[in-house]
Amino acid sequence: MWIVNKLLWLLLLWGGFAVNLYAQQMEVKDFRKLSRPWLGKRTYSIDKKSATLDFFTEEEGFTFLADAKIPVEPQAGEGCITLLLPHKTRFVQVNHPKHGTLVWKVPKKYLKRKKHYQAVLQVCSADEEFRLKEQWVVFRISPRNAMVWVDSTLVSTRNGEASFYLPLGKHPYKVESPFYRAVEDSFSLDETARKVIELELQPVYSYLTVSAPWEEAEILVDGNRIGSGEATSGRLMAGNHRVEVIHDSGLACCRYVSLGEVEKKHVVFVAKDFSVPDRKVIFAAEENRIADSIPSDSAVVSSVVPVDDSVRLAASVRIMAPAPDISILLNREVIGTGEWQGELPFGDYALQTRKDSLESTVTWLSVRDNRMKEINLAVPQIAYGMLNIQSNVTDAEVWVNEEKKGYTPCIVKYLPAGIRCKVTLRKYGYKEVSEYIIPPKNNIMDITIRLKKK
Repeated sequence: MWIVNKLLWLLLLWGGFAVNLYAQQMEVKDFRKLSRPWLGKRTYSIDKKSATLDFFTEEEGFTFLADAKIPVEPQAGEGCITLLLPHKTRFVQVNHPKHGTLVWKVPKKYLKRKKHYQAVLQVCSADEEFRLKEQWVVFRISPRNAMVWVDSTLVSTRNGEASFYLPLGKHPYKVESPFYRAVEDSFSLDETARKVIELELQPVYSYLTVSAPWEEAEILVDGNRIGSGEATSGRLMAGNHRVEVIHDSGLACCRYVSLGEVEKKHVVFVAKDFSVPDRKVIFAAEENRIADSIPSDSAVVSSVVPVDDSVRLAASVRIMAPAPDISILLNREVIGTGEWQGELPFGDYALQTRKDSLESTVTWLSVRDNRMKEINLAVPQIAYGMLNIQSNVTDAEVWVNEEKKGYTPCIVKYLPAGIRCKVTLRKYGYKEVSEYIIPPKNNIMDITIRLKKK
């Protein structure tokens, strides 16, 4: 009898071990709560009775249990799965027929109703090719103190730069700053490289010049003194502004002046406009006399949109292998050796290199327009890993084994899996820092390296 009991215990232990192995194939990353933009409208949906959770994933066939007991029906969206979970959900059990089961514990206690959350549900296997699911976008903005919203997440910049690590695909953004015209647009992230968006906001501030009939008369705009006799204000927002002119004799006059965007206006007061303000200020009824209305001399930001001069639904493509004796594969078929050049119709293509019995990882090419595309493929190897390199300093040089790979934040691809490599960050004014990392097989590893000033 004791032999039977021992066998049963062994089976239970083996079952638990197998579940853990499957669970390692799934991971929940980059959990966040969406916040309402400051003084703006909410751009995401909420449910009054439930917590809303978006899982970004390309896989299908998942089932979910709230607190491992309440079934939750997933709602399919564009590149994500949306769940309406009960208030105060602490755990979410994720089941998949191929990748097994994962029990995910909610960070920061539990999920709340009337709140919207997002996370990346990453699925990977050591036996399958890993495809990048997230990528960096870096904003470089003038003026330097702008506010950036991406997917309803707000970041206030102080040095003109902001970085986001987001799922692949399309994301809306908005950038604004006081006295500048806001910019709203969207961008798309793909596997090839991080995206850098450079924006110079167009000024929308205005100026007001006020002339009084006496040199000693004090001039105030919105309660702030700007000078006497004749004076020009500092930067003003478009709208109505209170202009006051006060003389030592007790005479005073007050008007409201309307300014448009990027406008310079000259308002002239005459002696008959003034009276003694014994109980109230008398507002002049005479129309403002405009001496000049000058358009802003500030630079105007123009958006250049490439225009296709052809209606053909194809693009010229040049594909280069690392060496002349390495074969080039397009959708698993050999199309050339060393280099191939030709036209490809619009669509998605899987590119690889092959030599002897070795093949490279897949490089995905997306042809969506007529512009010429050049692709450099990787050397055939047994397995690859990727490094997602971040730092407290933006645009630090990233060197891997003394070869420059880009600037922080960035993703370094095609590193031999299981082989230690040296990662070095360099930037003027900061101490150089190096770390030794072993890239994982067919997966990506997150690395954060902090730099200190010299």
